[in-house]
Amino acid sequence: MGMTVKRLVFLILISAFVAGCAKVDDSATDAGQRLINPLAPENDESIEGAISDFRKKSFLKLAGHCWLDAKPPAHILLFSKPGDGSHASGAEIGGLFSEYDSAKGKWKIKARAASFCEEGVWGDAPQPRFIRLGPDRYGFIMEYGSTGQGYTQQVLAMYGVIDGRFVKVLTLPTHADNSGAVEEDTAAFSADVSVYQTIDSKKDFYDLTARLVTHGDYPLTPDDEFGKLFGKSSEARFTFKKGAYVVMTKKGM
Repeated sequence: MGMTVKRLVFLILISAFVAGCAKVDDSATDAGQRLINPLAPENDESIEGAISDFRKKSFLKLAGHCWLDAKPPAHILLFSKPGDGSHASGAEIGGLFSEYDSAKGKWKIKARAASFCEEGVWGDAPQPRFIRLGPDRYGFIMEYGSTGQGYTQQVLAMYGVIDGRFVKVLTLPTHADNSGAVEEDTAAFSADVSVYQTIDSKKDFYDLTARLVTHGDYPLTPDDEFGKLFGKSSEARFTFKKGAYVVMTKKGM
């Protein structure tokens, strides 16, 4: 059965380890082409050595992610070291950020930190969700919460790789309720925040929009975390400025 080159289609099934990268073939990229199978980070000598150094400091692998569609392909690998197990104790978070050098067939570490933050409660690290913060910007979010005296609170922390460092660029309250502190449903209240990116290839970091929805008689006071952020509004828009996301405008309610 004859086929022209233009009509030939390859179906490629890629399986990967934690970092999400395909296994070994260091073929280089040309204009209009995208490398989909760089050397797996865990097979790279420099990454392997860095992982060993983290282990020596009692850090264990937490999670990783590859952006294979990036030029060059990019990779984040996170580690965690448990806290003391108390309610106020989080876990120390460490990480590696690397980019793939297709000419040399190796990963090059661009950012490395054994302990750049502490996140979580009860000594545990939250599971990260990896995201693109801009066309060529990479990071992750951690969302976690706790309950005390019947009141539940949840927070989102966003980190990005900036100038060779892991940097916290945003902290937001994302949920609160008093369901464990009241007996009647009519006395219950809650607040929830959804966060959106505005994808714009002209922006170094995408703008963000946070939208607030409340139920019941939620007390949006100036001292409340949601009140501080939204005031009397239901929407807050953020732009990236001087190393972090700042509120640009508010509207609604």
